[in-house]
Amino acid sequence: MKLNYNTASFRVCIDQKDNGRISGRVYSQRLERPLHFTDAGNFLLQIEGVLDRQNFPRSFQKKRTFISRGTSPAQENLSQEKHYMSAEEVEENGLLATCILHVETRMNTSWQGFLIWVEKNQREDYLSALELLRILDKGL
Repeated sequence: MKLNYNTASFRVCIDQKDNGRISGRVYSQRLERPLHFTDAGNFLLQIEGVLDRQNFPRSFQKKRTFISRGTSPAQENLSQEKHYMSAEEVEENGLLATCILHVETRMNTSWQGFLIWVEKNQREDYLSALELLRILDKGL
């Protein structure tokens, strides 16, 4: 599979907001199965893991260490042998809200991109993961 504008996006289905804590599911054609998140931190860590494994978009800052860990982990191969979610499987909606997340770059150890609220057809740009979380909270 080749990543492009549509296949690299994440469909975020927010099912619950309890005391400011959001939970839900993430669908994407770059995933084998949906990701389930229990809070905003869990959401960010899981998406960051996918971005790191697939190296797309490429991180502009590498993590460094003084301890040798042997060979670096291989990047996930986006091959046809794996079953990635189809466009039809990705078309899910959240119980509270649904948005399409585009991470265009990862500079300064954060994310930059935009979010589209499906129900409102409204686009909002963000310059950091923290700003993305504020947009999600405000939108709910």
